[in-house]
Amino acid sequence: MFQTIMSQKKSACKQRFSGRITFAYLLTIAFFVFANHSFAKIKIKSCYEDLNLENPNHKLDALYIFIDQTTYLTKTMKKSIAGLISDWGENGDRVKILRFSANVKGQFTELMFNETVDAMPSEEYLFHLRTKDKKNLLTCLQRKPAQFKTLFKKTLTRTLKMTTHTLPKTDLLYSLKLLASKTMTQKDEHRQTVLIITDGLENSDYLRFHGKGTIKKINLKRSFKKLKKNKLIANWNNADIYIYGLGHISNTDTYIRPKLIAPLKNFWQAYFSKGKGKVKQLGTPEILLSTIKTRAKF
Repeated sequence: MFQTIMSQKKSACKQRFSGRITFAYLLTIAFFVFANHSFAKIKIKSCYEDLNLENPNHKLDALYIFIDQTTYLTKTMKKSIAGLISDWGENGDRVKILRFSANVKGQFTELMFNETVDAMPSEEYLFHLRTKDKKNLLTCLQRKPAQFKTLFKKTLTRTLKMTTHTLPKTDLLYSLKLLASKTMTQKDEHRQTVLIITDGLENSDYLRFHGKGTIKKINLKRSFKKLKKNKLIANWNNADIYIYGLGHISNTDTYIRPKLIAPLKNFWQAYFSKGKGKVKQLGTPEILLSTIKTRAKF
């Protein structure tokens, strides 16, 4: 009898372990495919390329928007998010929008938007151009921001509509590590800003931050021990980090006590600090700013 029980326990453990390995393997493969095939076809062409001119290759300001598909967003929240990033799309900006979730019910990691607005050239660069080329280039560059913002707004609206609270798993930490390592690698960016739209409520085989309609108590020491063991802390490369939606639960009748929100904020503050990220604001759920756009000073 004892041997039978032990055998059953060993079998159950193997199945759980196998499930973790299988999911991790499939998600890694999905990201490998994503990293090598841009699902979001670039629609805004470079003015320099169109006019057959040498690109001065100025450094860019980059915004990465990572949208957790398992986080339910109200109409007011979606409008607020759009306002926070409405300043992006000027000359010298690059924006990427990615949606992610556990690989269930047709949900998967997908690059939705990947566009760049050419930076303005220096006076020295313009001085060496023919008059016709100079005129055509400046006209083209001045038109790009409006084209960018129209496409950006349309894609963001469509992607935010895809969020849902019905998915059973998040695998948030695993997804964030892969997103950071596979997308934030370009060397032509002098400033990187990351907006993560998520409730921050990890629900995976590693950690579970919510249950029964509320946030669970978080043991930071025990949680980070698991993260270290499973190598789940991403390298954020000194990017400015914002989270929108932290602690937000779709059931509006649930009151989340401040003493439960505080440990959740502490967890994510520590997570990004350990991963070389500069936390600017963790919105619970709102980010109390009019914009997350800042320009580097030279």
